Amino acid sequence: IRFVNDALAETDRRRQQVDLLSTTFDNAQAAIQRTQEAIGRVASRDEITTIFLKIDKNSVLADSSLASDLSAVTKELSYRFGQSWKETTAQVIDAVNAGNGDALEKARIINSSDEAMLRYADSIGKTVPQLTAFERQQALVNAVLSENQRLLSQPDSSVEQQMNANANLSSSWKDLRVAFQEWVTSLIDPSATGAIDYWAQKINDVAAEIN
Repeated sequence: IRFVNDALAETDRRRQQVDLLSTTFDNAQAAIQRTQEAIGRVASRDEITTIFLKIDKNSVLADSSLASDLSAVTKELSYRFGQSWKETTAQVIDAVNAGNGDALEKARIINSSDEAMLRYADSIGKTVPQLTAFERQQALVNAVLSENQRLLSQPDSSVEQQMNANANLSSSWKDLRVAFQEWVTSLIDPSATGAIDYWAQKINDVAAEIN
């Protein structure tokens, strides 16, 4: 009974989180799925949801495609910093939300906040003081993406491959646990449609990771 109650509570919590994320993204589920694929499944769907809830809904990162592209870069940056994808992505999201280029510069994520602002202002025919808060965010995201784009084309080292495999397997197990809870919930709540198919798919995903 306790397991069932816990499963119901966790399923309800996740639904509320996705509903909340839907105030930021037009299609929260699609954004989560696209991002998980972009980062090679090194984070679970639940972890991605939690991190994306940090995004200000009025931020430039409310564009789910941009958030997904940024996530692919922060995955590569996380290797450099010896951090998880969650830690690095949260760091970047916080800085972008606040328009804090100095934080990104100090973290060695971008070379120069001032240069990032100058480049973007020049590209849209403005001076830096004329940039809106949204445009300053865009300048920072552009800098993170452009200055670290090369990381996406570089092959992972053997250490990075092992880190990626470990994180991938861990996230698959977490997704499997979630899917199993949702399957249990679907036995009690017929409105939880699709849980059985999702659970079966996650079993296949975990089996593929083990192989």
